[in-house]
Amino acid sequence: MPLPETFDQNEIFVIIFFIITFFVAIKLPKRFSLSTIILILLIGLVVPRISDHLLAPRPYDLYDVLDGEPFELFEIIIYIFFALTSYIFLNIYDRLKPKGINIMLFILISSLIGTIIEYIMAIFNVFQYKEWEIQYSFPVYLLVQSLTILTFHLIQYDKSCKNGKSNL
Repeated sequence: MPLPETFDQNEIFVIIFFIITFFVAIKLPKRFSLSTIILILLIGLVVPRISDHLLAPRPYDLYDVLDGEPFELFEIIIYIFFALTSYIFLNIYDRLKPKGINIMLFILISSLIGTIIEYIMAIFNVFQYKEWEIQYSFPVYLLVQSLTILTFHLIQYDKSCKNGKSNL
């Protein structure tokens, strides 16, 4: 796996944020089975990668990730960071168990937090916007986090059906 040509602020930022996120994730109480954790991490890994693949390179070329070089080691670290944040997001969601309007409030607040984190990442040149603007990210986070919660409920529902605990 290639290393970046220059080691600068974006790689340092990625390392620091990854370490913080990793320690937060491992310190959270274990709320899920291993299979659920793997699915959560895969969702958090795949969705940002697909989004970046669709939006960052041609034909749209809306932004670059890191130095815009071909895939490098630090991009893998970024995607693992996103996987860990999905785990943290769903761990908090499951702990709070919001109902009704509070689910929408949870998604709004977490989308705002995600947008702020992305903005900080842009300041440190983890993302370099071309035709993208930070305000475009908020609705994307609303959609992705809503779908993540929906997927989580489907996983939990499937698990409860297999355990004979379905409410149907």
